[in-house]
Amino acid sequence: YIYIDLSEKYPRFEITRKVIRGRQIKYFGPFATGGRAILDSIYELFALVQKKGCLKGKKACLFHQIGKCHAPCEGRITPEDYRAIIDEATGYINNKERLIKALTAKMMGHAENLHFEEAGVLKERIESIRESTVISGVDLANDENFDVIAIGETEDQACAVRMFIRDGKVVSSTHKMFRFRYGFDRDEAYKRAFLSFFSPEMPLTSTKIYTREAFEDQEEIVLWLEEMFGKKFVISVPQRGAKKSIVDLAAKNADELLSIQKKRPPVEEEIRKLMILESAPYRVEAFDNSHMMGQATVGAMVVFDEGKWQRAEYRHYNLEAKDEYGQMRRLALDILQSVGVFIDVVAIAKEKLDAKAHRAKGAALDLLYHGGEVYRLESSDKRLQFLQRLRDESHRFAIEFHRKQKRKLDQQVGMMKIKGIGEAKMKRLLDYFGTFEVIENASEEELASVLGPADALRIVAERE
Repeated sequence: YIYIDLSEKYPRFEITRKVIRGRQIKYFGPFATGGRAILDSIYELFALVQKKGCLKGKKACLFHQIGKCHAPCEGRITPEDYRAIIDEATGYINNKERLIKALTAKMMGHAENLHFEEAGVLKERIESIRESTVISGVDLANDENFDVIAIGETEDQACAVRMFIRDGKVVSSTHKMFRFRYGFDRDEAYKRAFLSFFSPEMPLTSTKIYTREAFEDQEEIVLWLEEMFGKKFVISVPQRGAKKSIVDLAAKNADELLSIQKKRPPVEEEIRKLMILESAPYRVEAFDNSHMMGQATVGAMVVFDEGKWQRAEYRHYNLEAKDEYGQMRRLALDILQSVGVFIDVVAIAKEKLDAKAHRAKGAALDLLYHGGEVYRLESSDKRLQFLQRLRDESHRFAIEFHRKQKRKLDQQVGMMKIKGIGEAKMKRLLDYFGTFEVIENASEEELASVLGPADALRIVAERE
């Protein structure tokens, strides 16, 4: 989404994937693609506050000198005149053809002046914006906002397509795939679709939803949405006209996506057969952890669902267990056991020789473990490569978070060293109190019980 906070004196357009808190937040979109290109184009065409930090300065900067900002930092434009520019820019966000036309004129101007690099940048933006436009062949001839959800199905699989209609135009679409172990269930598919498509973290720009057909528990879904967002919702089935045409288009897209899905090599089914799994792993949550000599111990989960990474579902964890076995058990097995469910758990690890990972050049071998069995597959085996991709992505995500936490930890350690507390004493404090935050809030008496009165007094004195 592109959003703007109209409560600010000189607001700016920004990009977001989550809800931004505020009473006067206005959203545009969603944009499956092209959102960044649209945002950059608005700042190319209109003299707005170009950067977040611009208003903090009290002197006009380079953007004013080159005509891209009216310098509100120096009071050279009133909030009323600035708002008029915002209103004009809003019209371009809502009308992509108008935006493309303006960009094309500017691109031609750059080309005529032999500024080919600038013209090339605008050409790429124009192409990106064009790609973001969903051609539906349906003209509502009004400025309605609503969503459409339609389900396509096979015997054991469903595809739910959601289309976003804003100001009477189809602006983008998204989809979710669902597997059914005991055969397709249309009512279940619709409920799973709504649970997947709506969350309190996502911006809400429409409360009217049209579906391909009515479904069981529809009233309960409406109540769930109203409770989550605090607004009145309507779910209905259009019988004729333009709305029915858009629902039919969404259904056709769902059927086409299912047709494409059938053509993919079923590596998940081959893994199920190999390990005799409860079901094919079309959705996999992969866990890994990372630490450095016991410091900044973190875990990570990545999600691969129906052929693609679901980055919005990735999660980070701060872990307390000191050994890697305990860390991984906490991430996976303990979670499953705590809720009393059975899900297949597969492990992947380097082959061990003399208790060490065998990493000789050209001879490293990943082993798979499930149900007490060990599986040794050739490095060219697609099943092994599939699980290796999951392992590598979870490892990358864990390392990324670990580095962030380690930098934070190093800064905290550095602060304590300034107070004359060495690493040995720091370890004693952390072993006793658990976190730096607790240490910072501990009383002099509590600190003295761990380090002694002199060090405790030094720490307390530094706070003051």
